[in-house]
Amino acid sequence: MSTWAARWRVALRIAWRDARRNKGRTVLVVAMIALPLLAGTTLITVLRSATPTLATTAQVELGDAAQARVQATGCGDGLVQSIDGYLSSCMGDIVETPDQGVLLAETFGSDLVVALDATGTISSGAAARTWNVREVDLAALPGIVAPTDGRLPREAGEGVIGEPLAQQLGVSVGDPVEVTLDGQTTVIEIVGTTADIQTFSFTVTEADAHYLYVAPGTLPTDGVGSRLWFVIGDDPVSWEQVLELNAAGLLVQSRAVLLDPPSAGAVPFNDVNGPDLRMTAYVAGVGALLLIELVLLIGPAFAVGARQQARQLAQVAAHGGSPRDLRRIVLASGLVTALAGGGAGIVLGLLAGLVIYVVLGRTDSALPNLVLPTWEAPLLLLVALAVGLAAASIPARTASRADVVATLGGRRVEATTPRGVPRLGLAVAVLGTLTAALGALIVEPVVLLSGVVLLEIGIILSAGGAVALVARFAPRVGVAGRFALREAARHRTRTGPAVAAVIAAVAVASTLMMYVAGTERAQQDDWEPLLPDPSVVVRFSPGLDPDEGAELVASVADETGSEVPFDAIHPVVAIATEGADSVRLADIHAEVAPEKGCPEDQLTDAERRTDPRCQNVFHSGPFGAMVDDGTLMAELKIADDRASELLASGGALVPSDIFVWSDGRAHLRIDTFDPSSADEPGFRTVTSDAAVVDWADRLGSLVISPQVAEAAGLESVAAGALVVSAEPLDDVDVARLTGAFYEMDDGVQVWRDDPPMSSTGTPLMIALAIATIVALVATGLATGLAGSHIAPDLATLLAVGAAPRTRRRIVAAQSVVIAGVGAALGTIAGLALGGVVVLWERAQGAWPDFPFVVPWQLLALVVAIPAVAGASGYLFVRSRLPLVRRLAD
Repeated sequence: MSTWAARWRVALRIAWRDARRNKGRTVLVVAMIALPLLAGTTLITVLRSATPTLATTAQVELGDAAQARVQATGCGDGLVQSIDGYLSSCMGDIVETPDQGVLLAETFGSDLVVALDATGTISSGAAARTWNVREVDLAALPGIVAPTDGRLPREAGEGVIGEPLAQQLGVSVGDPVEVTLDGQTTVIEIVGTTADIQTFSFTVTEADAHYLYVAPGTLPTDGVGSRLWFVIGDDPVSWEQVLELNAAGLLVQSRAVLLDPPSAGAVPFNDVNGPDLRMTAYVAGVGALLLIELVLLIGPAFAVGARQQARQLAQVAAHGGSPRDLRRIVLASGLVTALAGGGAGIVLGLLAGLVIYVVLGRTDSALPNLVLPTWEAPLLLLVALAVGLAAASIPARTASRADVVATLGGRRVEATTPRGVPRLGLAVAVLGTLTAALGALIVEPVVLLSGVVLLEIGIILSAGGAVALVARFAPRVGVAGRFALREAARHRTRTGPAVAAVIAAVAVASTLMMYVAGTERAQQDDWEPLLPDPSVVVRFSPGLDPDEGAELVASVADETGSEVPFDAIHPVVAIATEGADSVRLADIHAEVAPEKGCPEDQLTDAERRTDPRCQNVFHSGPFGAMVDDGTLMAELKIADDRASELLASGGALVPSDIFVWSDGRAHLRIDTFDPSSADEPGFRTVTSDAAVVDWADRLGSLVISPQVAEAAGLESVAAGALVVSAEPLDDVDVARLTGAFYEMDDGVQVWRDDPPMSSTGTPLMIALAIATIVALVATGLATGLAGSHIAPDLATLLAVGAAPRTRRRIVAAQSVVIAGVGAALGTIAGLALGGVVVLWERAQGAWPDFPFVVPWQLLALVVAIPAVAGASGYLFVRSRLPLVRRLAD
């Protein structure tokens, strides 16, 4: 055995014995390392299990026997696809392709099962849903559909349905349903139901849950739906065959390819999205901050161990051990505890992932398969070892520089920190803040996170200097406070990491609080009511005739007039897409006047994000483009007499003056999708007199007169209603209105026009709790280490007449010093980071006036952490001191 290995073997043996001898400290460190690894392993297990493997995909899509599934795409020039067939891209335009069944018949002969896919309306009684229908011979495809009740369809007119759809339609085995495809209705008898199999994946479609399967000969044959083919038989479909079919415009899922994928170089498909580098940088930055915080929390625990080993380490040095040997022994403690914590965390994480898989398997959100971490588990273990070594590095260096003679004599000689370190830390913290601010201004998350990491490192380096600075106030406080301040300054190597951990936790919590509070304030400032008076918005099913809508509103007003305290219900008319049954803004919109548009070539990206001329001032509102002759606007007290008269005479209301051209008119562009009748392909334009009414921006993108709608060739429909009251309607009133409208229109939507609800309470309390817990853990570790240091000093105080409770007061004062300094400086750092967040939000343009808000919970955090830490130190420490022996220094 080499000398290096022998030395490490001895160090590890000493570390193992010390860990067994001090079980309480060992369990604490092991738990702190194990917890994040447990969470990480569990999360990885769940995420990997939520994504179907290629083997699972083969079973779901191809069942037990099919070799491949082939689908026509219309890619006349061929396509490229991913291995699993869920992603593909045409090599040219979508065109009509000849019957590709001939090509498949030539390739696979009789080993083909033809299926027909279509989407239609499935109804039973008053219930109806739009659903996918597949006509196929399921007897030839075992394993694709497994009925939980009943049997598979065998004859034309029979079908098997998923349990979710069966519950929505209120049908069971033996009941009929109607399937309407392109106006043709077919009655199908349900002969079986299948389980609701769902996954967290967005790529896999579970056929048995999301299709109504029917026997061959059930659906109409006159061009309804699209065809696909299942390849059966014993011969696998190779990747070379897949590429040949891709060239003919066919998309293929092959069992052989899924179970034995080709190399990446053999797959021509290129995912244009690629990896999200920004998200990767974000996750890496957050992970680095968490690891730094973990090192800061565990570091004092290793310092405790090094302090308790001081005499043993001095004996090693006295018998010829070098400083490197002393460092190796302390680092070995970090390796032993990190290995134990990492192993325990990974094993417990795997068990937790297995439990989650089993539990979810009994619900409607079952994971598709169980996939355990492979390369991630060793990586997490390496991370744990790195954390253990990093946390033990500073105590190891301190132990290697200890005075051997003084330690063996029972005297304490603390290692000093170079004076330049706090200054360097302050400079790094300032540099980090400036870097983060720069990243916010240029909207670059990598730069921002780099600045945050630099700020964290600067805090760590300057924490000891902050303690020394605060210790200068020792003469102005009582005995306990004076003792605590001076003792903390004297032993900055152990109090510094604890203070840094508190600073980091409070800074992160403060930033989160300010972001949440600022977001809520921005939402409240941005919200504007639809109407001057409190209102309830009602939106009808699309396509109602205006007269029918007016009658519906009148009948509901009569039915609920004595029960609901509203002032009036106003029907709303809007425009509909030509040939469609939906109301949407894309039908008509106003063009920006050329001289008032955004000068993009004259502005930078940052200027465009904040220039009002370049903002999206176009809102669809609840009704799209509304139609009114001025009556509704006057009744709702939105438009003045001039605007109402303009609508009555055939004009339009626009939400901003940028839509009013130099001739005082608005140019309205209508999407026609008919190039033969357009001023430019797909559009035609009409003009009308215009007035600016900002309320129109919230009710609808435009308010146009009936004359403009007629000139534009647009169809008017009943879009909904506005219920206006003197006081806001409560939940009971809204429920009564909703019930009355539902009796006449089951597709109606009703909601109150309320300001955004406050949702900051829970996030702020969570941030407050996490910061407090981290601060208490760091403070407890530091005061626990201090307990072994100050025992002789307390013995001296008791010997000269100090009361027994003096020990409680001193420990409480030490806790207040560490937690108080950390909370105060953390709040300052949090305010700086909060300012960076404000710059980030403003630079992005989503909230150009994002406010700088300091919530009251932040002030409570600054007071609560030292108060709770001090109270804990006072209550959980014994007044009586065990008998100790003190040697003269």
